[in-house]
Amino acid sequence: MLEKLGPLERAVFLLRDIFDYEYAEIATMVEKSEVNCRQVLRRARQHLGQQRLRFAPSREQQEQLIQQFMRASFNGDMQGLLSLLTEDIVFTGDGNGTGPMARKPVSGRDKVMRVWSEVCASSQRVCRPKSSSSTASQPSSAIPRKASMA
Repeated sequence: MLEKLGPLERAVFLLRDIFDYEYAEIATMVEKSEVNCRQVLRRARQHLGQQRLRFAPSREQQEQLIQQFMRASFNGDMQGLLSLLTEDIVFTGDGNGTGPMARKPVSGRDKVMRVWSEVCASSQRVCRPKSSSSTASQPSSAIPRKASMA
């Protein structure tokens, strides 16, 4: 739930609604005015009530990220993969009916890396790069859906 919020919204929300700090105290902690903290909290509450992404990448950004992810997977570049994943990534795989896959969501960069490494080790079909012409027109089915990537 809190992953929907940016760092400032998350801090203000937790300090006010969970720890019951006064706006003056929060303003000092986050180095903002009291009025600004009230506005940030209002927006945070709105965001928590909505289904929204923290950011909406362009189609070009998605394609570039997919290419980097697949290239790193194919080459076994674990550092390259780690640089693409956020700490709070959640991997949900269905295997597309073609093989074993994590049945429950896997949370956290290190756990997701272990699962993805096992997938790549057991199935070169999943981790092989597609030709640039086919990848440009459609995303790879091997990319984990619902994964939050950096």
